[in-house]
Amino acid sequence: MAPLPRRRLARAPRPQKGLHTRPGAPESPKSPRPSTAEAPSSPALLGPRSKYRCRRTCFRWLCWIRVVHPVLRRVFCRAGVVALPGRGSIDPSTRPSRPRMGCRGAPADGLPGGRVVGLAEVRRILREAWPLMLAEGVSSIVSLIDLAFVSRLGVTALAGVGVGSYAGWFLNVPLAAFYIGVLVLASQALGAGRRDLADRIVGESFSAAMLAALPLAATGIAAAYELGLWLSSGDAGVAEAAAAYLRARLLGHSFFAAMLVLDAAYRAAGANRGILYGAAATAIVNTVLDPILIYLAGLGVSGAGLATAASYAAGTLVLAVRARGQAGYGSIVGVPRGLAVRVFRVGAPAMAERLLFAGGNLVYLAAVARCGEAALAAHTIGIRIESLAFLPAFALSTYASGEVGRLVGAGALEDAQRRGWSIAGASAAFMTFMALVLAGVSVPASLLLAPSGDVAKLVVAYLLLAAVSEPALGAVMSIGGAIRGAGNTLVPTLVNLIGLYLVRVAPAYILVGRVASGITCPLVAWLIMDIDVAVRAAAFAIIYRRYFSRLARRLV
Repeated sequence: MAPLPRRRLARAPRPQKGLHTRPGAPESPKSPRPSTAEAPSSPALLGPRSKYRCRRTCFRWLCWIRVVHPVLRRVFCRAGVVALPGRGSIDPSTRPSRPRMGCRGAPADGLPGGRVVGLAEVRRILREAWPLMLAEGVSSIVSLIDLAFVSRLGVTALAGVGVGSYAGWFLNVPLAAFYIGVLVLASQALGAGRRDLADRIVGESFSAAMLAALPLAATGIAAAYELGLWLSSGDAGVAEAAAAYLRARLLGHSFFAAMLVLDAAYRAAGANRGILYGAAATAIVNTVLDPILIYLAGLGVSGAGLATAASYAAGTLVLAVRARGQAGYGSIVGVPRGLAVRVFRVGAPAMAERLLFAGGNLVYLAAVARCGEAALAAHTIGIRIESLAFLPAFALSTYASGEVGRLVGAGALEDAQRRGWSIAGASAAFMTFMALVLAGVSVPASLLLAPSGDVAKLVVAYLLLAAVSEPALGAVMSIGGAIRGAGNTLVPTLVNLIGLYLVRVAPAYILVGRVASGITCPLVAWLIMDIDVAVRAAAFAIIYRRYFSRLARRLV
């Protein structure tokens, strides 16, 4: 029997309710049951076109709803910066409804229910935080000036200063407990209107931090050569240069601790311009003393360390003198008692994070050192240049901690979450711009600072790979700072450590110098670093979006 023409076929009517019910079930009284003679007896009557029409239609609508429509919605929204998405406010009962289409009903001021942080909000945040960003930029420029002076001493001296800086960072880690503790507790105390409590927090922490820095400096001076030898993978020349630089730098370790506490106190009070004065004093002293001590006095890398120690003392003096008038604090010196212990306890997770983070970075640096002295020198130069971008992002992170902390102290949790979203959007926007700048200056900066052509090529590769991850790095720093300001310092610690050790350190230790070698050796190490930053950015976005109301807590 010849098949019927397809154009004459009609689709079989859909079976009504009750057609395929179990035996004995009552039929639906709403619609009559069609006769079985009306339905086609053969599935071939449906034809190949009609057979898959429903599936194709559903698939197209699914693609539109889940893929195309969200993309078009973001592209054709009003001019703004895409922020990290959120699902609701702190109280689920007051969760704002999402608009069905477009951006007209979506809030553009950083609300968790919105998608866009307006350009006006970004400008306002950057206008308030520019002294902090400029201060961090000044510190980055000073470190580059150090490199420019030291690079004239040779590749060994340059690598030694890089290794010594990493070791010094490792010894600075315990002081992070005082820095984060003062920032969180003082900001919440000021937000709650308890100025006397904020004064006591700063005074006790100032004295306790200076005392805690003394045994750290003594330990570093005694073990400087061993640290340098381990970090340089057994290079005796680099280890000697690192030990000389580290020992000279640690002479000002107590002043560095005091400067950290005062810096946190200024940020907690929102006195951002005062920090700029301290950074300017540090930069001037370091820049003036570098050529005098390195070349005129003939101290070499030790002269660079002494100039850094003297700059810490100058910065502490300026911040201490201006603490009363600029930040509104009373006496900045107090006897360490219960509040100092409480400050340390609040900042202990951040201290553990930086301690383990420094240890992980040391292992990562040792993996990079397997690629050769040129790769290690390029890594040192690249980090100093990149600091021009990510240190201002660190300024936005601490700015987020102070802003969110004061709002949480005042009890305005929803405003605190909104403020954190806005700062995260501003940080991502700023870091996107800085990524373009970083890529643009990669070649001239490498030619200026690198001691050889091979090192310059590797510096360019490092900066281009680092530029890719800068927007995600800005989000990581700002969201982590906002969560810390909200009173929870443990969650950012866990996220950062899991990302560092599982995504960066372990793959680098396995692959770099063993599986990857030659020119690909440092490139693989730096690509792993980018992947780590992207993973942590995604984790922070999810946590902040869904669990901020559970993480925020008042500590004063």
